[in-house]
Amino acid sequence: GINAEYGEEWKLPMSSVSGDSLFEEGNTVQLTPQGTERGRGNPCCGCAEVEMSHRYGSLPNEEECGDGDHWHSWCVPLFYLPATMCLLVVVFLMTMAIADPEKPFWDGSWHLNLNDKRPPDTDLFAELNNGPIRVVRLTNNALVEYYGNVEIGTPPQTFTVVFDTGSGVLWVPSYKCTKCGDRHKFDYADSSTFVKLEANEEMEYGGGHVTGDLVMDTVTVAGNLTVPYQKFMAVTDISKKMIDTDFDGVMGMATAGADTTSTSPPWWEAFFSQKTMSPIFSIYISAFEGDPGAISFGGSVDLFRQSKITWHDTGASYPRFWTSSLTAVTVESVSSDPCSGSRCEFMLDSGTSVILLPSDLISDWSAIQVESDCSNKDSLPAVTFQIGTTEYTLNGTNYVIDQGGSCMMGIQKYPGCSQLTACSDGCCAILGQVFIRSYYAIYNASSGTQGHIGLALANQSALRTA
Repeated sequence: GINAEYGEEWKLPMSSVSGDSLFEEGNTVQLTPQGTERGRGNPCCGCAEVEMSHRYGSLPNEEECGDGDHWHSWCVPLFYLPATMCLLVVVFLMTMAIADPEKPFWDGSWHLNLNDKRPPDTDLFAELNNGPIRVVRLTNNALVEYYGNVEIGTPPQTFTVVFDTGSGVLWVPSYKCTKCGDRHKFDYADSSTFVKLEANEEMEYGGGHVTGDLVMDTVTVAGNLTVPYQKFMAVTDISKKMIDTDFDGVMGMATAGADTTSTSPPWWEAFFSQKTMSPIFSIYISAFEGDPGAISFGGSVDLFRQSKITWHDTGASYPRFWTSSLTAVTVESVSSDPCSGSRCEFMLDSGTSVILLPSDLISDWSAIQVESDCSNKDSLPAVTFQIGTTEYTLNGTNYVIDQGGSCMMGIQKYPGCSQLTACSDGCCAILGQVFIRSYYAIYNASSGTQGHIGLALANQSALRTA
């Protein structure tokens, strides 16, 4: 790197000058033409013949290096280099531990970027699926739809579904559906394990309904979570309110609606009939457009949370819905007292894009309204949900849905509901995707009659792609 003519004076960089030589000879070195007596006849290697043992032992003296005008410049760095490298490694490990105390800084490979210590999400999902927990990537569509793949039939046909904790039926479009848009359609004739059961079944949702045939086939989730003889709906008609979506179908993760269609969710069959893994699944929803989410079967993933998990008993409407008791809702220090007892519930619903609240739970709805241009997003008041004795707070940036500078409210009035009730009575609070983006949701169906809902602060950098 020396770009000077021989015989010229070249000023040494400060890092290469020892403390004793800083004031000697004006801090310059005389470059010597090749072939002189120093070292091996190379002006850059005045200390070339010093033995390597000096890198780890005492400093070499002037006799070992040659004359005194170069030995500080070239030999001292040979001693300090390994010590400096060791110090840098220690600083690196300490920084990793402080920046991310709940995650190991060594898990088989180094992750040098402290803001995103994991590989790209394709590699990451493969890595996560090496253990007993099976993780499915969820596509994030404009912060309002999150869906992943499920396979049906033999050989398998792939469909994108919303994993919905607010319903209990699996459905995908049938090849007979003429008004299903560009959705993938299930072709009975292409599956050797298909069985048709009944016709004209219907499934009602808050935003519409579907009708179709009750059928049976093999269903696979996350690559190897396979349920043979699984009942589901092959849909022939989708209502107008539900037709304008990008996913193919829905996989219910509760049991609501299963009684009317004589089905049970595939995860329920896998957990309680086959007992192939722990009866736990968890949902991570990304807060940035384009970043994926994840649903994990068999447990929770530490990468997706930043705090300990707080567990809450399920409410009176479980297992039809994943519910628990809601104690209070607070906006700008004004707290509601919704009601007392187990009949005052919220539903932790991964299939609803927003938070829906009976109107009486917030006294001044205008206080949390966002401008369509997002201009007041950062100044909106915090909204706190108290579940049991634990408070979960969302700031304005958390509960506003910002789609590239165009904003909409993520907390809305539940149509037709003023007072909070049990979910089975129709007017509970719905804590949907807006809430789950901030709090990683864990669903534990440890028994058929009593479950638990776990919440932990979500790690929103876990799957960042930009």
